[in-house]
Amino acid sequence: MSQKKLMLILLFGSILLSSIITFGQEFPLREKYPSTKYITTKDLVDEYGKGIMIVDVRSKVEYDVVHIKEAVHVPWGQLYYGKDLEKAVNGNKATKIAVYCNGVTCAKSYKAADEAQKIGFTNIYVYDAGVMEWTKLYPDKSVLLGKSPVKKSDIISVSEFNSRLLDKDEFVKQIKSDNAVVIDIRDPAQRKQNPNFGKNVILSPMDKLVKALYEDLFKKNMGSKTIYFFDAVGRQVEWLQYYLADAGYENYFFLKGGVTAIF
Repeated sequence: MSQKKLMLILLFGSILLSSIITFGQEFPLREKYPSTKYITTKDLVDEYGKGIMIVDVRSKVEYDVVHIKEAVHVPWGQLYYGKDLEKAVNGNKATKIAVYCNGVTCAKSYKAADEAQKIGFTNIYVYDAGVMEWTKLYPDKSVLLGKSPVKKSDIISVSEFNSRLLDKDEFVKQIKSDNAVVIDIRDPAQRKQNPNFGKNVILSPMDKLVKALYEDLFKKNMGSKTIYFFDAVGRQVEWLQYYLADAGYENYFFLKGGVTAIF
């Protein structure tokens, strides 16, 4: 074998290996759930509106912030998830379904698909690119805070979100200000461990807080104060930011990593 031919073979092998590694990194959960089929963005948009049922398996708060247009909301983790999914397809478990959640590292869609397969669904796929990838590519086929098409300028970037995050030391330092208001947006069941921030903390689960944000009395009470929010693991605040921006709030920050950063 000539040296040139050998070099070409080695080069091709290196490119192929690099592609496999990159693919695995881009969609890390596919290897963990090898028996679960997935659907790409290209295939999903080709089938959009042509018989495939798209199912959002996230929480109501997440769904209300942003979802794929025409998607059915069947949250995974609920007691009646299986029955609700059967109801959505009128009992036809052969219906082609694409379930999705927040993106490539969100396992909820895979767990939802896995559970569906165990109860007899035979044509279920995971759209693991996630809702934000879809929204950026197809704003006309997306809904953000009840509005469609979605304005790309209304999509909060990673850098915008990160600019609102404070590590635990900075968070604790800043909330000592007389101008600071601290709000715990965790659900009651998540409050097994409570950080001692040395001041009164307002307890307001996400669903109640979202309603309050738009009320004149709440806005008046907040006035020119800076609001500091924390959740369980730093995920809920990502969706809260959309409501804060929509309602016109500017002075706010989040605890990076939620209470898990404290304990």
